[in-house]
Amino acid sequence: MWCWHRIKESESGLCPACRTPYGDDPHEFSAVDMEDVVKANKEKAAAEKREKERLRQQQAAASGGCIVIGGGAGVAGVHIGGGA
Repeated sequence: MWCWHRIKESESGLCPACRTPYGDDPHEFSAVDMEDVVKANKEKAAAEKREKERLRQQQAAASGGCIVIGGGAGVAGVHIGGGA
Protein backbone atom coordinates (compact mmCIF):
# COMPACT_ATOMS: atom_id res chain seq x y z
CA MET A 1 0.00 0.00 0.00
CA TRP A 2 2.84 2.40 0.73
CA CYS A 3 4.20 1.89 -2.82
CA TRP A 4 0.84 2.91 -4.29
CA HIS A 5 0.70 5.95 -2.04
CA ARG A 6 4.28 7.00 -2.87
CA ILE A 7 3.72 6.63 -6.62
CA LYS A 8 0.34 8.36 -6.47
CA GLU A 9 1.42 11.30 -4.29
CA SER A 10 5.08 12.06 -4.90
CA GLU A 11 5.76 10.63 -8.35
CA SER A 12 3.96 10.82 -11.66
CA GLY A 13 0.91 8.78 -10.60
CA LEU A 14 1.57 6.35 -13.44
CA CYS A 15 2.38 2.66 -13.22
CA PRO A 16 6.17 2.27 -13.56
CA ALA A 17 5.76 -0.74 -15.87
CA CYS A 18 2.89 0.11 -18.23
CA ARG A 19 2.51 3.85 -17.57
CA THR A 20 -1.25 3.67 -17.03
CA PRO A 21 -2.61 6.08 -14.43
CA TYR A 22 -3.34 4.74 -10.96
CA GLY A 23 -6.91 5.14 -9.76
CA ASP A 24 -7.99 6.67 -6.46
CA ASP A 25 -8.79 3.27 -4.90
CA PRO A 26 -5.90 0.80 -4.86
CA HIS A 27 -8.23 -2.11 -4.03
CA GLU A 28 -10.13 -3.58 -6.92
CA PHE A 29 -12.21 -6.69 -6.33
CA SER A 30 -14.52 -8.58 -8.62
CA ALA A 31 -17.01 -11.33 -7.91
CA VAL A 32 -16.02 -14.84 -8.86
CA ASP A 33 -18.48 -16.82 -10.95
CA MET A 34 -19.25 -20.13 -9.21
CA GLU A 35 -19.53 -21.93 -12.56
CA ASP A 36 -15.94 -20.95 -13.31
CA VAL A 37 -14.82 -22.21 -9.90
CA VAL A 38 -16.61 -25.55 -10.37
CA LYS A 39 -15.18 -25.91 -13.89
CA ALA A 40 -11.65 -25.14 -12.69
CA ASN A 41 -11.95 -27.64 -9.83
CA LYS A 42 -13.18 -30.38 -12.21
CA GLU A 43 -10.33 -29.68 -14.62
CA LYS A 44 -7.81 -29.82 -11.79
CA ALA A 45 -9.23 -33.11 -10.50
CA ALA A 46 -9.16 -34.61 -14.00
CA ALA A 47 -5.54 -33.52 -14.48
CA GLU A 48 -4.54 -35.04 -11.14
CA LYS A 49 -6.32 -38.28 -12.06
CA ARG A 50 -4.51 -38.42 -15.43
CA GLU A 51 -1.16 -37.83 -13.69
CA LYS A 52 -1.81 -40.60 -11.13
CA GLU A 53 -2.77 -42.99 -13.92
CA ARG A 54 0.38 -42.09 -15.87
CA LEU A 55 2.55 -42.72 -12.80
CA ARG A 56 0.76 -46.02 -12.10
CA GLN A 57 1.43 -47.17 -15.67
CA GLN A 58 5.10 -46.19 -15.41
CA GLN A 59 5.46 -48.13 -12.17
CA ALA A 60 3.72 -51.18 -13.65
CA ALA A 61 6.00 -51.08 -16.70
CA ALA A 62 9.11 -50.70 -14.56
CA SER A 63 8.25 -53.61 -12.27
CA GLY A 64 8.27 -56.15 -15.13
CA GLY A 65 11.82 -55.47 -16.35
CA CYS A 66 15.24 -56.78 -15.40
CA ILE A 67 16.23 -56.96 -11.77
CA VAL A 68 19.58 -57.46 -10.10
CA ILE A 69 19.83 -60.43 -7.76
CA GLY A 70 23.09 -60.96 -5.91
CA GLY A 71 25.26 -59.50 -8.64
CA GLY A 72 23.55 -61.34 -11.50
CA ALA A 73 20.82 -60.10 -13.76
CA GLY A 74 17.56 -61.84 -14.38
CA VAL A 75 14.03 -61.27 -15.49
CA ALA A 76 11.30 -60.85 -12.92
CA GLY A 77 9.21 -63.98 -12.59
CA VAL A 78 11.89 -66.32 -13.97
CA HIS A 79 13.77 -68.71 -11.68
CA ILE A 80 17.52 -68.11 -11.84
CA GLY A 81 19.02 -70.76 -9.74
CA GLY A 82 21.13 -73.74 -10.36
CA GLY A 83 19.11 -76.66 -9.37
CA ALA A 84 19.71 -80.16 -8.37
